[in-house]
Amino acid sequence: MKTLILSILIFSYTFSHGQMRGGTEYIDNYAKLMTKKAKGPQLLGSVYVLDEWHSIEVMLKDGIAKIDKAKLNLQTSNIDVLYKDEEKEILFKDYDYVNYSNKGIINKYIPAPKYKSEGQALSGFVEILGEGQEKVLINHYNYVRKANSDAKIIGGETDDKLIKKTDIYILKNKKLFEVKKKKDVLEYYKSRSSEVENYIKKEKLDVKNPLELVLLVGLMNSNQDVIDIKN
Repeated sequence: MKTLILSILIFSYTFSHGQMRGGTEYIDNYAKLMTKKAKGPQLLGSVYVLDEWHSIEVMLKDGIAKIDKAKLNLQTSNIDVLYKDEEKEILFKDYDYVNYSNKGIINKYIPAPKYKSEGQALSGFVEILGEGQEKVLINHYNYVRKANSDAKIIGGETDDKLIKKTDIYILKNKKLFEVKKKKDVLEYYKSRSSEVENYIKKEKLDVKNPLELVLLVGLMNSNQDVIDIKN
């Protein structure tokens, strides 16, 4: 059953995010939103979701713009743009989300600072999976891993380095609950923890995989008795 539902979910997710390509009238006046890209500190590692320039669709405040050469900056949540051979950026406050195609799947990315966890704004970008009151939120970001102070002695890295990271949350009423392990899911659904645990075991769900976690969240949204779901 898990395989069937997962296949349907991936198809639905891809299809729904692909709807905007057909019949959408693109606007060409997005250049006014671009600012000159600020030069930040040079660190090892990548600041981008994807390192290559790629085509995206951006939902601005007054319509959709198609940009031929763009990168999503995990550090700033801005869009870096190559415009007339000059690198510029669109600030995250000036757009709602981005659609871009990656290996045939159209992904929808939302600036992460629009969401908070424990009072702190997230960084990078988020994807949201599922329908209903509760959803699964995926946060893509990076952080700086400091060089070991003894690196020169022990032969480790001598420079600070950017590391990409992904965190998974359950989203409900704009509140986030982080999921790192099965225990977190059982705590979130503590009033039904026994049946949830049985379902996870029976279906062999990996709750650290957002595409599998969203199956459970969807069932809980529907108020189905998960222990009665049959293969």
